[in-house]
Order: sequence, then structure tokens, then C-alpha cells
Amino acid sequence: MINSGGFGFAPFPHNRGGGIFNNGSSPTLSNLVLSANSAMYGGGMANLGGSSPTLTNVTISANIAEHGAGMANDASSPTLTDVTLSANDAYIVGGGMYNTANSNPTLTSVTISANIAQDGGGGMYNDDSSPTLRYVTLSSNTTAWSHPNILSGPGGGMLNTNSSPTLTSVTISGNAATYGGGMLNIENSSPTLTNVTLISNTGEAGSGGMFNANSNLTLTNVAITNNTGGGMYNAFSSPTLSLIHI
Repeated sequence: MINSGGFGFAPFPHNRGGGIFNNGSSPTLSNLVLSANSAMYGGGMANLGGSSPTLTNVTISANIAEHGAGMANDASSPTLTDVTLSANDAYIVGGGMYNTANSNPTLTSVTISANIAQDGGGGMYNDDSSPTLRYVTLSSNTTAWSHPNILSGPGGGMLNTNSSPTLTSVTISGNAATYGGGMLNIENSSPTLTNVTLISNTGEAGSGGMFNANSNLTLTNVAITNNTGGGMYNAFSSPTLSLIHI
């Protein structure tokens, strides 16, 4: 299913939504595979203009885009349950998912794994957006592109800029980036993490697990363990920590 406008130049035959493009629309989708599609925004799916699709038991894999290789949301808030976003490649940001312009998707029992974004947010990139994640796994996402062993951008698992996502019972593991292997928070981001584990992520300058700059987080019952390059790095940030294991 393809429904998108296009600029018509390689390697992106579509501007938005290589697989599905929703503009002010909220379809209900279940038992679906979106694979090997490409677009500038949202290789697998793009949601624009207040779209709120509902996805259940959907796999979004091996798609390519500049922004949001798996899914790109612009002022849209889809609901994802039992969804897998895997092995999607973003030339710029948001390998698995890209959220911008007050997009607030809800993810429950979702796996975001083995996605790549060259410039940041291998698993998820949030820009002025606050998604809700419950029982979500972000694993083995990276910011390397043409050279898998050379990291290029920040925020391997998740990158937040002026965004305040809520994470509950989430595992962030095995992700890699220059800074913030597991998570990077910048520009007044204030995420809330409860019952979250950041483990075996890789980053530089003490930020294997998490990198915070000009951001204030709330972490409750969070484990930041066995990360290469350090657990947490804070620059001009004042996180609130309770029941933390580092």
C-alpha cells in the first residue's frame, strides 16, 4: 500500500511514506508487514497533520529514509501495540522512529531493534515531542552508517531534543553512539523513566548509558549497568534520582 507525494529523485521515489502515507487520517492496521520501502520521510510509514493510526501486530523492517526510516510522525500521535521496528536505515535521524512537531505516539509492547541513523537517534529521535513507552525494548540500535564499526552521531537508543517522553518498564540495551549510547537528552528535555534498565550500551566520555545536556530528568527505580564508556554524563543538568543502581 503506497499513498504519498513525491519529489521523484533517487534513492527516494516518495517524499513521505514509502509504504503508507497518512495525512489527517487514522486507519486501523493489524497483522501487516511494511518492508523494503523508501522515502525522504517515513520509509515504512509517514503520519502527518494530526494522523492517529492504530497499529497492532505490525512489523516495519528494512525500510530506508532520511528521517524516520521505519516511521515518521509530524504533528501526529499513532498508537502501536505489539509492533516491531527493525533493521531500518536512516540517512540522517530516527532509524526506527522520528517524532517531530508535538507528536506524542503511544507504544506498548513494542520492539525497536537493529536500526541505524547516521546523525542521531538510531532507535528513536524525538524533536519537540513526548511519546509514551510501556513495555518497550530498544536494542542494538546504532548511529553508524556506511562503516558499522565507526560511530557517527549521538543517541544510539533514543535522542531527545526539547522532548519529554515517559518510559515505564522499558529496556534499553546494546545500543551504540558517540555520545549517549543508550539515551541522549539535550535542549531542555525532561523525560521521566520508571522501572527502566540501561545495560550494555556504548558511548564516549562517560556517556555509555546516558548523556544529559541542559536537561532535567526524573529517574525512579532505574538500573544503569555494564555500559561501555560510563553510565551517565551530566552537563548543566540536574536529574532527580530515586532507587537508582549505577
